[in-house]
Amino acid sequence: TRGIKAIIAEGHIKLVETLAERIADLVLSNSMVISVMVRIVKPHAIAEADAAGVEIIRTKR
Repeated sequence: TRGIKAIIAEGHIKLVETLAERIADLVLSNSMVISVMVRIVKPHAIAEADAAGVEIIRTKR
């Protein structure tokens, strides 16, 4: 969680997709991790929907 907090503390990130990719890269940098799923939900981002978000899955090669 410290790493994710550090990413967020760097400043505003326009796209949730960018935030998800940066979190996935951080998690995959741990030698014990081979795969990661990151889901980010932004409530009330779109007036006509409850929320908007993204889910990505990344695996080490």
